[in-house]
Amino acid sequence: MSRNVLLAFLALAVPAVLFVLWQALGREPSRDATGPAPAAPALESPEAPADLTALPAAPGERPTSASSTRDAVAAPEEPSSAAAPAEPAPPAAPPRVLRGRVLGPSGTPLAGVPLRRERRGGVLARSDGAGRFELEVAADADLPRLVGRGDGFAPLRVTVVRDTNLTDELVVLSAPAVDLAGHVESTDGARLAGARVRLGYEGALRRAFPLPLDATTSLEHEATADARGAFALEQVPALEGAVLGATHAGHEGASVPAPTASRADLVLRLAPAAEEPTLAGLVLLPDGEPAARAAVGFGFDDARTAADGTFELPLPRDPEPDQPLVAGLKDQGVAYLPDFGAAVLAAAPHPPPPVTLVLPGASLAIAGRVVDARGEPLEGWVVELTAGTPVSRHMTPPIVVEGFGGPRLLRMPTGADGTFRMDGLLERSYPVRAYERESLRCLYLDPVPAGTTDLEIVVPDGGVHDLVAGVVVSRTGLPVEGAKVSVGLITSQGGGGVSWVGGASTVTDAEGRFELEGVPAAHVHLDVGGEAVVPHRELLDHDAPQDDLRLEVARRCHFRVSVAGDTDGGVLEALDADGEGLMIYRFQANGWSGSSVLSLRGADGVCTVSEDAVTFVVRRGGDEVARREVVLSPEGVNEIDLVVR
Repeated sequence: MSRNVLLAFLALAVPAVLFVLWQALGREPSRDATGPAPAAPALESPEAPADLTALPAAPGERPTSASSTRDAVAAPEEPSSAAAPAEPAPPAAPPRVLRGRVLGPSGTPLAGVPLRRERRGGVLARSDGAGRFELEVAADADLPRLVGRGDGFAPLRVTVVRDTNLTDELVVLSAPAVDLAGHVESTDGARLAGARVRLGYEGALRRAFPLPLDATTSLEHEATADARGAFALEQVPALEGAVLGATHAGHEGASVPAPTASRADLVLRLAPAAEEPTLAGLVLLPDGEPAARAAVGFGFDDARTAADGTFELPLPRDPEPDQPLVAGLKDQGVAYLPDFGAAVLAAAPHPPPPVTLVLPGASLAIAGRVVDARGEPLEGWVVELTAGTPVSRHMTPPIVVEGFGGPRLLRMPTGADGTFRMDGLLERSYPVRAYERESLRCLYLDPVPAGTTDLEIVVPDGGVHDLVAGVVVSRTGLPVEGAKVSVGLITSQGGGGVSWVGGASTVTDAEGRFELEGVPAAHVHLDVGGEAVVPHRELLDHDAPQDDLRLEVARRCHFRVSVAGDTDGGVLEALDADGEGLMIYRFQANGWSGSSVLSLRGADGVCTVSEDAVTFVVRRGGDEVARREVVLSPEGVNEIDLVVR
């Protein structure tokens, strides 16, 4: 049950229950409760008021007078007609009806496909002769993740039903099912136990499928070869252009075209991998003994030490000079060599000499507690360091030196006594943030020296807007129904990405309106998303009233490009009316990716751009080789033809 529905139910049910309690106790009702019953009071606390005598009548009931109540108690054989029975519980909300189509890889309807939840087996519905289906979901049940599976069909993707698309026509992708089996061997004929075999078809599906895949997410069809190198993939989708690939440690990966009919004699042959340069080393405890199972990391690669403390790590071809080499073990601290990337570059093309790292055996910490303005402990607040020492690059949030070998995320929820502790820190100061996970109220602290163990974070009273409300509209001013508006707090940004935590959310009504209560008055933003709009982030003006906001968003326009001429090395750009580049997106249910330029080799299939796009341009080597002015529609898929000069 959603939060809004729950509050509405409580606002109706609590006064009715209290009215029944008053009747049972024979308490005197309010004397001025005459005429139509007032609306149910706003529910500010789950606790019942101490004085029940001033409660209004339950909605739809006329209050009983004190004299008639006493008469009813004195003469039960002649009960007063004014003593109304308790109001019956409100009827259960009607089930939600989901409608959609089951389509094959090329968009053709599939009949007789069983619809199921992704991880539960019962059949919810079957597609009819036109591929259409209809099913009901109880109002209080989780919205499903749907697949078309069984009776000779296998799912291609998972369709995710959410508040923002449950009234849309859903699309479920399926295909005829086949069984694929065989074995994996090396080029010298040795069977490869433990090889991973995967059916891949995302590229082929995007090229073939004529509709957006925004409300779906990908599926994995994988198997592990047994001791004899044998594998079996049962009831997987058959799709032209799919590939069957295998990987195994110490070997190059290999793939073959995936059959579209069942086969049990497939052979995947892998060649031995070329020897890559590696870094060898040793990790020791403070007493000189080997540190077994210590974590060692350089860039994106990491490993665990052997029982004798030794390790071997692959070396990247082009590390950044300031990348550190780090080792850590729980309760033994971290050791690291800053700027180790420079040593790797200096030794190239050979690996640098073996290195030894000695763990300190202890580490510094930042600890303390979070309290309110009266000094009372606050449970469930998250305390975190906002800037560690990065090991990885171009990754959000980054892997950091601090806590390496133990908890990688330097964030800790407070306990019932408001306390927190973060270990594994270096001898430096760290900026600290504390936020309440439910409301996202947030405080930023000046840098705190590692070794501080009595830090007290005092959260002042207030700091929230009682109401944040407004309307979501398109560029043309039309209301946007079904957009999700949520509160967000950015926790990390950089490396080409942003990470954040989400708070309260709601969905706009038919007039595009939304309301959110208790929104923090600092540090948060509003995110607007949904199936019809491109992502929009709105920073709040925390010094001004927030109950009449107008959030203007751009609608999604789906398009597919057809390019005539030489496309080698070409990239596609979308421009707005001012000639500024726009993001080109690929959406799916669990996220999106976007870029300001798209390789024409990756432009197969349906992509998305905002309705602000008025021009598509193809460039090669910085030179413009094609241009097309467009008027895009947010309905359907826009076909864009380009001719490269």
